[in-house]
Amino acid sequence: MTQRDQSRSRSFVICIAVALCAIAFSIATSGGIEYALDKELPTWSRDKAVLITGANAGLGLATALRIARAGTANTIILACRNPSKCQVAMQDAVSILPEGATTRVLTVELDLSKRDSVMKGAHAIQEALSDQETADQDVVPDLDVLINNAGVAFAWNSKEFVEGVETHMAINHLSHFLLTHRLLPNLLAAAGKRTGANMSPPRVVHVSSLTAIGSWRDVSLGWKNPNPRKAMGRWFNFFDCIRYYSQSKRANLMQTWELHKRYEGAGIISVAAHPGYTRSEIFRKVQMPLSSGWIKELATKNPYLSMSTDDGATMQLMAAFAPPDIVPSGSHVVPKYWTTGTPVLIPRLLSGFSLHYNSFSEKDTANLWDASMKELGIEEFGKLESGMA
Repeated sequence: MTQRDQSRSRSFVICIAVALCAIAFSIATSGGIEYALDKELPTWSRDKAVLITGANAGLGLATALRIARAGTANTIILACRNPSKCQVAMQDAVSILPEGATTRVLTVELDLSKRDSVMKGAHAIQEALSDQETADQDVVPDLDVLINNAGVAFAWNSKEFVEGVETHMAINHLSHFLLTHRLLPNLLAAAGKRTGANMSPPRVVHVSSLTAIGSWRDVSLGWKNPNPRKAMGRWFNFFDCIRYYSQSKRANLMQTWELHKRYEGAGIISVAAHPGYTRSEIFRKVQMPLSSGWIKELATKNPYLSMSTDDGATMQLMAAFAPPDIVPSGSHVVPKYWTTGTPVLIPRLLSGFSLHYNSFSEKDTANLWDASMKELGIEEFGKLESGMA
């Protein structure tokens, strides 16, 4: 063996050793969630009103179908950009409801790439949550679970900005921030009733990603890109989008913590979930420059590298429904082996560095909150304008 070959071998062994140590550290600093989800879900979801964004495909659809199969939720609202696909998803959910189930499955059009659509969608969601009795009394309807699932990934060949903000940050973070703002009165209404033993408080679930670890800068500084991608070349554009996707997913984690800090006292739980690397639509649509078909096939269909959407949905279902003594506010549900595996819990997002995300401070999360409010023109979070539902 030549000296060069020996050097390569040593480098390979070192890389393997570092990876194994990282995995061991990750497992050691998180706790397993030893619950059979499908057995517990009928109890955990009983009589709850649930909203899922991006529910017509991938993880969103898998999540909706698991809730429908339990058959005990009061209402499941599928919020989707494409109304026709949303109708198909609704029919799939209705078809698997257990015999005798009274769960309502409804759809709402919601395009996260348009702030106006988010505003209209929030109003439509509130109307869908209302029944005739509460509507006549002008009562704020309850929303028990908001799963901010929808998102865009590695959109290097799509439009660069959404209403002046980088696409990933606009859709993955800001639009869900705006939606949560609009629906906060409904979450607070549920919080007033979900008290006492065996009554789990309402919650907001932010779906994040392991890629959040790749972002080291103040995410609010990444909204405006001074260098238009189209002038920078294909490969630069692609990796630039990975960076922005990473920042948007870190923003989801930071928003999780700030919402927890501000509203846990009001009875609202805020939890993050990383669904692992799932074989979902979001990754199948990614167009890598100069990539061969077999590379994409390996990345999106290999069962050893990824999970099915049904398995990936387990993380966000645990985050959405497990009682707070199992999944407390301000925590993060992740797969045991980073991209695959059973759910484990990082008990507190703001507990220092974790291999599942990048550490951030109270000041960082507060700055992101303030920057988001300013960008969206919100004066008081959760307080709606006069005359708006």
